[in-house]
Amino acid sequence: MRIVAIGLSHNEADVIRECVKDALSWVDAFVLYDNSTDGTDFIAREAGAVVLPGDVNEKFDEGLRQHALTYAAALNPDWIVRIDPDEFYPRGACFKGHLPKNPRDILEALDGMGYLSVRASVVQFWITLDDVRWGLMLEDDSVSVQKRQRWYSVGHTAIAAWRHSPRLSYTMGQRANVPFYPDGTNVGVNNVFSDLIQTHYSCRSLAQLVQRVEHRRAYKMSFGKYLQNLIFDEKDVPLHYWDGGPFSTVRNHEALTAWFEASMAAYKERGL
Repeated sequence: MRIVAIGLSHNEADVIRECVKDALSWVDAFVLYDNSTDGTDFIAREAGAVVLPGDVNEKFDEGLRQHALTYAAALNPDWIVRIDPDEFYPRGACFKGHLPKNPRDILEALDGMGYLSVRASVVQFWITLDDVRWGLMLEDDSVSVQKRQRWYSVGHTAIAAWRHSPRLSYTMGQRANVPFYPDGTNVGVNNVFSDLIQTHYSCRSLAQLVQRVEHRRAYKMSFGKYLQNLIFDEKDVPLHYWDGGPFSTVRNHEALTAWFEASMAAYKERGL
């Protein structure tokens, strides 16, 4: 079975090498569409990805994924898996009470069973006050991002992979990060929940957090998901602490959602 990963990157030089090498430990190829200015493209190629160069002035849009999908289709994949630079599908990851599995083994077991797409559990990591208290190891690029951040939430799922079909495509202006069939149905139709675990590190240092928030202020853009990247008190939310073993099965993402909503309301009241 041939598995090809596709991704979209914009200024992810701090994490792209680790992401590509981790992905290529279980997929057959990684096709990345990149419009960065920080050397992400060079690092990704060096790590083994196929990098399609974009225009740095173009709007960063989910529809740009079509470039990677078109290239990936020529590699004759059986399955496509979506992996952005801040996402990992760690080998041997599992939830408490489950047996560790390789992500490739999971897809191979599901191949031929009639499912068109596969859902993964998302383990979302956050910057917390604990990081600040203990010396900001998260600022040390010599340490794996998968070891620098330890506090996480669980509770939502996402379409992670799908059986390749030439009928699937992305369009510019599309907000979903999965492709659609010509009738407008997205790839999530006929999906199965699996043992796949996706770990997500959307903001990986204080410097990155400040830079992204200031960029949105300067251009009067919505804070969007970057409200999610403000520093949490891990006890108040509360978050789970990862010790390198199985992840917790206790859902706690709802508490984060409530925190997001309260934060949004506070920002609106202050006119931000």
